[in-house]
This record gives sequence, structure tokens and C-alpha cells, in this order.
Amino acid sequence: EGNEVASGSGYTQSQTNYIQDQCLESNNVHTFSISDTWGDGICCSYGSGSYQLSLGETTFIEGGDFGSSVEHRFLLLDLDTVMIDHSTCAGE
Repeated sequence: EGNEVASGSGYTQSQTNYIQDQCLESNNVHTFSISDTWGDGICCSYGSGSYQLSLGETTFIEGGDFGSSVEHRFLLLDLDTVMIDHSTCAGE
């Protein structure tokens, strides 16, 4: 459903921040998906990893404690406004 605009893998180096800037179209619903090969998320049991999505200086989605995967849907209204669908914030 929809077009993939960015992807990545191999984020295995500890104590490293991986930053990816991405321009997204406004007035569209976007889905951020993250998965973990071991099925234990990216924080807590074996490390302290996390992810965050930001618009400018404002973080609107963040996490790290999930099972195999998690998805977050959000609507980018304009350059200053994001609406989050909280019903999609539960991981597997």
C-alpha cells in the first residue's frame, strides 16, 4: 500500500546514531515501519536502541521497545503540522 520512499538495514554498530533525512509530500498519509530480525525490538533486552521521527526540532514519534515490528501512520498536513494515528502504534 503506497510507495516506499526510504529504507535501510545493517544498523548494527553500537553507540552510533544513524540519521536519515527524508522529504515527504504534505497532505499525505505516511507509514513508518521498523522491524527487528531477532524479534525483541531495539532496546531493553540487548541494548538501548531507539528511533524517532521529527519534523524540524519536534519529535512526533519515538520508540524502541517492540517485538518483531511496529508501524506508525501519520498525516503530514503541511511543513509545520503532523497528525498521528495512535491506533497504529502497537507492535507485534
